[in-house]
Amino acid sequence: MILNRDALLGLKLKRKKLTLPEGDIYVQELTGEQRGEIEILSFNINDDKKLYKKIRPLVAVMAVVDEDGNRLFKDEDADMVNKTLSAKILDAINEAVGELSLTSEDEIKKSQGKSKPTLAATTTG
Repeated sequence: MILNRDALLGLKLKRKKLTLPEGDIYVQELTGEQRGEIEILSFNINDDKKLYKKIRPLVAVMAVVDEDGNRLFKDEDADMVNKTLSAKILDAINEAVGELSLTSEDEIKKSQGKSKPTLAATTTG
């Protein structure tokens, strides 16, 4: 099926329930814009090592949502989250977001031989 503009823009972000010892939360995959912000920080780590400690809490505040997909935190909450949540909880959130938002080497290998995304244009008719 070929998606038109509206159908493509109407796709819902994937969300999953993450079970922590203290209770359940929802995390949602990152948008392209959010992932871009994280990547910019990652690229600048060599220039400013202090940026490294900001990445994981920023991912958490971007991705933790309620059951309807509404964010629970604002980007400005990242420092508070970093100082308040345990490293174990931040690890769990970041791992879940990675599973939702990143394409692993295994996924790429599994898709070989099947229909896979490509940047090559095709012509019809």
